[in-house]
Amino acid sequence: MIYFDRVEVVNILQAGAVFDIVRNYTAHYDKSLIYNKIHHELNQFCSVHTLQEVYIDLFGRFTHGVILHLWSDISDGHRSLLGNSCYAGKYPPG
Repeated sequence: MIYFDRVEVVNILQAGAVFDIVRNYTAHYDKSLIYNKIHHELNQFCSVHTLQEVYIDLFGRFTHGVILHLWSDISDGHRSLLGNSCYAGKYPPG
């Protein structure tokens, strides 16, 4: 099993949308709108690739793919929430 030490996403919430987003999703909007979706995207990615691909060969590229898919999904319903970057750290194999 692969463990990701941490996943960090930098997002920008436009000032005019803060009230509506917080009212609808609480101040922890990033958990439901971003991190839960990242968990799903990581599972999808890992399920179609080998351990070698996930952990070594494609690791540098997967954050790019995850962020593109995540932000295209989010921007469909929340144009005021913008993605900036995504980083995933991993535990050493063992």
